[in-house]
Amino acid sequence: MKLRKILLIASMMLVVTISNGFCEDDSLVVSENGNVGIGTTNPQSGKLEIIHTIPGSESEALFLRNLSNNQSTAVSLNFTTYTQSRTAAIRAVNEATGTAKTRLEFCTHNNGNMDPRMTIDPDGNVGIGTTNPEYQLELYRTSGNTALTMTNSTSHRAGFELDGAVLRIGDRWSSYGDGALAFHTAGSERVKIDTNGRVGIGISSPSYKLDVNGTIRGDNVSPSDARWKTNVTTLENALEKVTDLRGVRYEWTDTSKGIGDQIGLIAQEVEEVFPEAVSTDNQGYKSVAYSKLVSPLIEAVKTLKAENDRLKQDNEEIRDQLAEIKSLLEKLQ
Repeated sequence: MKLRKILLIASMMLVVTISNGFCEDDSLVVSENGNVGIGTTNPQSGKLEIIHTIPGSESEALFLRNLSNNQSTAVSLNFTTYTQSRTAAIRAVNEATGTAKTRLEFCTHNNGNMDPRMTIDPDGNVGIGTTNPEYQLELYRTSGNTALTMTNSTSHRAGFELDGAVLRIGDRWSSYGDGALAFHTAGSERVKIDTNGRVGIGISSPSYKLDVNGTIRGDNVSPSDARWKTNVTTLENALEKVTDLRGVRYEWTDTSKGIGDQIGLIAQEVEEVFPEAVSTDNQGYKSVAYSKLVSPLIEAVKTLKAENDRLKQDNEEIRDQLAEIKSLLEKLQ
């Protein structure tokens, strides 16, 4: 039979000693400054300090229980401020009547209600803004955009934001400074979107809307509708300009661009003839838009055809003249 003794010490410390028939210890202590200790005679860590030592096993130092097994029955640990009303709580809620499935809710006070802000369901799914998460982590917001953000020590912020049906990834909060978005695999950066919206694939400092360090493949269609153009004129002297170009064979100094013999043009040489087909990046390197050379090549071919047609006509006239001379010679004989 358990015996309980209450001792009032002269130093104004209250000690409740519990005996279970085998040993006797100071199980509950109220110190002179009002701190309560369970399992300790010198509570110092706070208003309530619990020490429970069981080597080699889990220690259930504090146990809260609601004996009802009805659905939505809850047991909670509540927090209050000077207003003496609940301002926050951690509660365990039965999922269904007669089951051992329980969800854990972390709640805060809002306009008279104790609303759950984060929930861990019986399967371990975590919901923020929802009490019924379907995934390991689910964020929900009844109004406005749902966002997950990260901020570093220099106040740069980036993250994920769901705006309607649009998922935005990266820097959305300009007040925290601009930042780029990078995608990494195997510890290396593969894709970069800089603060100007330029996309780099295989290059960390893109100079164009799409800057690729490597070979790309696809069906490319360039916009060319007449309604988008003005001041349209036909290229002049295309043949002479095309003949000023030099086709070359070469090898790349940077083998990541290709290995072995290559064929093409030299950007600096093209720039002297067709500057519209050459661009220069922020490091001074030049590139040729080979597609822009199609139009002068077409006009050059047309010029060659016109010259060829004229020569054919000249040849026919000469052939007719030779036939006439031959006929005259035969008559003289």
